[in-house]
Amino acid sequence: LKQRFARILQCNDVRRCDTFIQRLRNETRQRSLAKDGLFFAAQFGSIRLLDYFLTHWKIDINTQQQSNDNFITTPLLTAITYNQSEAAKFLLFRHADPSVKGQYDNALVTAFHYQSSND
Repeated sequence: LKQRFARILQCNDVRRCDTFIQRLRNETRQRSLAKDGLFFAAQFGSIRLLDYFLTHWKIDINTQQQSNDNFITTPLLTAITYNQSEAAKFLLFRHADPSVKGQYDNALVTAFHYQSSND
C-alpha cells in the first residue's frame, strides 16, 4: 500500500493522491497515510503536496516518525536529509520547528552534516 502511494506521490498530483487516500474509507488509516504522505512529499521536495497534507489533512508540521535507520525525524529533517532546500524553506515558512532533534541533532546541524558529506 505504501509503495503504491509513494509512486502516486512522485507524480506530484494532488487529485490522484486525494482519491487514493479517500478510497480507504477508514479515517484512522486515511490520517496515517496522509502523515506518511507528508514525509514522502518532504523527501521528494513537493511543495504542492506538502501544502496539501498540511492544509487539507491538518497534519502537524512537527509530527515525528521513526526513520528506516531507527532515528526520529520530522518533515523538515527529512527535506534536509534529501537535499530538498525549497521544501525545507517552505516548511520553515510554515513554522516548522528547526530545534527538534534527529539523528544529527537539530535542523542546522543536520544540514551542515549533509552539506559537508556532499563536498
